[in-house]
Amino acid sequence: MLQKLPAEALVPPCDAAAMMLETRGSREDPPRVLALSYRWLTKEHPDPDGVQLGKVLGFLDEMVLAVFRSREEAATRAELDIGILWDYMSLPQHPRSATEQDLFLRGLKAINRVYGSRDRSLTLQCIGDPDGSHPYHQSGWCRFEEAVSGIGKTGSGLVAVGDEVPQGGLCFNNAVHAVDAHPGEAVLKATGLGEFAGRLRIRYMKLSPLHDWNQLCADMSTSRLPPIHPDEMARLLCSDEVAFTNQSDAQMVIQKYRDFFRKMADTIVRLEYGHRLLPSRSDKTATYAKVTWSPDQFRLLGQALGGGGLRNCKFLSLSGVNLDEAGARILADSLVKAVSLEEVMLPTHIRDTSLFALTTVVTSQPIDPDAIEFLSQKLTDSSLKVSYGDRPV
Repeated sequence: MLQKLPAEALVPPCDAAAMMLETRGSREDPPRVLALSYRWLTKEHPDPDGVQLGKVLGFLDEMVLAVFRSREEAATRAELDIGILWDYMSLPQHPRSATEQDLFLRGLKAINRVYGSRDRSLTLQCIGDPDGSHPYHQSGWCRFEEAVSGIGKTGSGLVAVGDEVPQGGLCFNNAVHAVDAHPGEAVLKATGLGEFAGRLRIRYMKLSPLHDWNQLCADMSTSRLPPIHPDEMARLLCSDEVAFTNQSDAQMVIQKYRDFFRKMADTIVRLEYGHRLLPSRSDKTATYAKVTWSPDQFRLLGQALGGGGLRNCKFLSLSGVNLDEAGARILADSLVKAVSLEEVMLPTHIRDTSLFALTTVVTSQPIDPDAIEFLSQKLTDSSLKVSYGDRPV
């Protein structure tokens, strides 16, 4: 059955397709599609007490403002809408008629594109353990959604909110200035959303709403993890490390991931792991730091590249990864087996530098020179080009 939602809550298929096909004005602008990744808390209802809903609403409040602020030429409500992939409401649930079952299967085929889109969707993970018995990372579906989202997205395209929702809002800069009315105000008022338009009007006057949005995503972004080879994903989903609400989903999810990974393997020619943007309360300073991986995560990267996985990848950047000796030794054995790989960019010290006109990058994170030298020599001996990255992005 489909949930009983008002017609205005549903994004028409043509509008949803347009959201997934549109090109953003700049990389600072938010996408207009949000994919939710969260743990079902009961088999009958994923969120009976609205715990997950509270997390989502707080984030949506900021996302709506960012979309409103970035689309000053919008003339219709469809241009200001946000589409949400929320499985409980987006897909027919049990019991399903034959027609609804067909819709359900067709919807499942499409979710890879939504979670896995590089820059036309954003994935919000509701991590943690809301009721004390459903940890996010013990869900097979959640691990699938995280893996699919992580292959192509940058860190700010994969964000997470934990068990504690910030109180008092997520805004950082409350300074305001006089602005002309946003064209979208009239559009919203004409469709019965006058009160909502008024709230947006007040927040639209803020001096740096898009900075607040980008900083919010930086604060909430998760450390981007290495891609997972389909064989490793199959092992994980069949293990007792994860569970499915419907255990029969396991084999279907394994095949979905194989299909998605195979398509990505045909298109990915560059795999880049840059520095993570750290929390900041200034729109003039950005602080970056390297991401730290465990030995097992280096193993996953080596398996994905050297095990016949991402077979067309020619360039790998580890400039934002804190490479240690254990990781270097693991990669030394696996990267030389990546038949298409031509160049590997290794991390190095970052000097303070001006990234944008009013933004200074500040970081002071050392590297392990022995690990870098060891891996560099191994790669060079295998005729791979080695370069060094000294920029944070």
